[in-house]
Amino acid sequence: MTGAGLLLAAWGGVACGSSTKQSNTPLAAGSSGGAARQAVAPVAAPSRQVISTATLRVEVRDVAAATARAAQLAGESGGFLAGSDESGAPGQRRAQVTLKVPGERFDRLVGALAGLGELRSKQVSTEDVTDQVVDLEARLSAARASADRLQQLIAKSASVTEVVGVEAELAKRTAETESLEGRLRVVRDKVDLATVMVSFSPPQPSADEDLPGFLTGLRGGWRALRATVIVGSAVLGALLPWLVPAALLAVAARLAWKRWRRAHPPRSKPPPRPPGWPSGVPPTAAAPAAHPPPTPGPPPVG
Repeated sequence: MTGAGLLLAAWGGVACGSSTKQSNTPLAAGSSGGAARQAVAPVAAPSRQVISTATLRVEVRDVAAATARAAQLAGESGGFLAGSDESGAPGQRRAQVTLKVPGERFDRLVGALAGLGELRSKQVSTEDVTDQVVDLEARLSAARASADRLQQLIAKSASVTEVVGVEAELAKRTAETESLEGRLRVVRDKVDLATVMVSFSPPQPSADEDLPGFLTGLRGGWRALRATVIVGSAVLGALLPWLVPAALLAVAARLAWKRWRRAHPPRSKPPPRPPGWPSGVPPTAAAPAAHPPPTPGPPPVG
């Protein structure tokens, strides 16, 4: 038999094996005609395969204690802590926790986690993957049957060429089988272990708590004063290395100015002139006023 014939035989055997699976049922004789009929057994419906996921947001006063308690609840339910992420300042600590739990205890764990504090949000989703599981199982069964048939053909091969051809086809079937097994394993793991993601955060202040009071104002003023002192000290510390050279330069400049003033005294200014001295020279004190000469009168009559 050639390599092509072996491959065709393998395909034919797999097709016949997958399409002619029948149950051996007894034949019942009819009361009227005595004709034999084959009793067909009812096919049981597959169990539902469901992937469950829940997301919760819970406000708690102690985030660290709530995280530890969530991990403990998962362990008591037959699950485990799959991941934890914490962030934030000490007073505003937040945590994101991922838990895995068996599907039959999913609802009980979600209720227990919601009771750790004040539940703010809750989202539960389910995905029915029954058809996907059935399809993967059927394809995996066919791939395994094909691989088994090829193994039998290798034993019956008469030449090296036939063996090489069948082994190449067997390698493809083996790779397909492993891929299907991995996909089916992932789906079944998600079905067997449900996922619960819960976020823990401290309580948010209400609107009344946001209104400032005396103590709040006093606390805010003290914080502002402390911040001012800290900033002022930082500025002084940054300027201090520059103050010493600046002071030395100021002292040297003042000494140089005094020395220059001694070497160049200011000129004395003339006294101010009183008003009425337009020429700048005071008039003589004893100078009499000039009088015109007397005019001669008429001669006397003799």
